Amino acid sequence: MLKRIKKSIYHWITNNRNNRIGKLLYSFSSTINEALENKNNDFNTNGEKWLIDSLDANQSLIVFDVGANIGDWTKLVHHKNCQAQIHSFEPIPTIFERLANNTKEIVQIKINNLALGEFSGIIQMNYYPQAPIFSSFYNHPLGKNMGKVTSVEVMTGDEYCQINHIEYIDFLKIDVEGFESKVLLGFDKMFSEQRIRMIQFEYGDLVLKTGFLLKDFYEFFEKNNYKVGKLFPRFIEFGDYNYKKENFLPSNFVAVSNSEFAL
Repeated sequence: MLKRIKKSIYHWITNNRNNRIGKLLYSFSSTINEALENKNNDFNTNGEKWLIDSLDANQSLIVFDVGANIGDWTKLVHHKNCQAQIHSFEPIPTIFERLANNTKEIVQIKINNLALGEFSGIIQMNYYPQAPIFSSFYNHPLGKNMGKVTSVEVMTGDEYCQINHIEYIDFLKIDVEGFESKVLLGFDKMFSEQRIRMIQFEYGDLVLKTGFLLKDFYEFFEKNNYKVGKLFPRFIEFGDYNYKKENFLPSNFVAVSNSEFAL
């Protein structure tokens, strides 16, 4: 009887030790994989600043910041190119107020209290006061039960460009927590006429809620004669779509029109 008890205790200790080791190894390998896949929200180190630094500082660029939040990325672009005309979009009223205050002295920045999408009208959005960066048209898993539903104005990119007499966009940045595909579809005319030179968009696990996977992003851009690549800290890895890229880890991709890519 005593031997059986000792044997059970030994197996329990061994199994739990193996579980702890397994969990540690899994956590370590996951961390390494996320680093290799550039899962990083800090635009100073994840390649976004590097991409901004690559812009021509002497050219009067047209830049769209869709999902501007409080305007840190917008101001980074302005710091690089003070001649750039920047159109920033933030639909949540309370966040928009901070964006307005943060950019009020920069006349080259036009702020818009609206979202861009595939249609024009009013739409319901989830706002997370305790974690506003996760505010989304979808239930963000990191927002949990902290959300408040608010009505926001939405407009297609094509309509906005028509109203504001914008003939082309040099750099379209989209960071809208899963709504990226809707923003792209709203620029149908601009894309079909290749009047957007470069696009940066975010990809992550929220695509599971939209059903618009990385494969669909690649197909959308390839149909419109753009090349797509993943953004890393100091380079963009261009290449064809591969199912192994469909890892749902939050990261940024860049699409460049074939005409620009050939230069």
